[in-house]
Amino acid sequence: MSSCHAVPDDGQVHDHDDGPVATVHGTEVRCDWLAVTFHDYGELTLRQRIGALLGEPGFEAWDQLKSGISGYRVVQQGPRGVLVASTPRRGDCHLILRGKGCASLTPAEMKNLLEFCYVHGNPTRVDLALDDFEMRVDPGFVLDAFRSCSAVTRAKRSRRIKEEDRGGRRLGDGIQIGSRSGICFLRVYDKELESGGARACIRWELQTKERAAAALLHDLVEHEELGKVFAEHLVRFLDFRQPGLGAASVRPREPWFADLVGAAEKAVLAQPERTTSLASALAWIHKQVVPWLGVLWHLSGRRNKEFLQVLDLDNAMYRWKPPHLKALKEGPAALQAHLDRPSPPAA
Repeated sequence: MSSCHAVPDDGQVHDHDDGPVATVHGTEVRCDWLAVTFHDYGELTLRQRIGALLGEPGFEAWDQLKSGISGYRVVQQGPRGVLVASTPRRGDCHLILRGKGCASLTPAEMKNLLEFCYVHGNPTRVDLALDDFEMRVDPGFVLDAFRSCSAVTRAKRSRRIKEEDRGGRRLGDGIQIGSRSGICFLRVYDKELESGGARACIRWELQTKERAAAALLHDLVEHEELGKVFAEHLVRFLDFRQPGLGAASVRPREPWFADLVGAAEKAVLAQPERTTSLASALAWIHKQVVPWLGVLWHLSGRRNKEFLQVLDLDNAMYRWKPPHLKALKEGPAALQAHLDRPSPPAA
């Protein structure tokens, strides 16, 4: 067990001697994208908590953007470029911190933010970036290896991206492995070309979503060695083993890849137990179910009898499971509290 502790509900900051930047064998690993949904926090409360974690409490550093994002109507931009998105009466909020914002945080700030998101939120996307300053292999080499018999992966797709100016000068060189819609997606590119020489390295960016993001966030909070966390999640998605007989797990790792990830074992995508509350259920219903309910309501001619007949609510109790029974115990007061919440101003 690591020395990390959960951030308390009052958003107080913890002091950490180390943080989410790790340099091992000429590499540096850091969090590069964080997107988390909060079901039990109002927009104002969430902004207050995030501001406190980043050392800028209050709302002076926040500005409302002109357009929405990710299906949310209202977007507030706060310190370090963090975004908090919401929709009136929807019941959930969404936090997004992109690459430059992640890089601007100190290790202690990032560690506290990750802990807060793990305890109180549901991650939708978490990215880790490894910068290889020794530039062991270039993107083209990795692509050739992916197409060879040494690649151990379920990924089917790859893409090579090269960028030049009108004079033929190279501006970018990279590859993509996997599907953008999948739970894991890998980018490998020449950061020196992309940054105009500001950062001489080959960057490996591992993008995770859904259960892969939940597992990665869990490991970021529970373990201090970020290089190890990155390597374990990378080899779960893509590994390179020497061709031969026997299972891939017992064959030696390709030397060039072993130099990057060592003897890393595959990460486990275990789902941590999360409390199901009436508030989180209402937020999910509003996002996933209400649009289809609206279709049924219109098709029924907006007549209550026909609408309720289609839903067959009288027999719903026979499909109740422990999470439903637990939410039921919260009683009518919990539902009324949700309905009585003040709505933020519309965009």
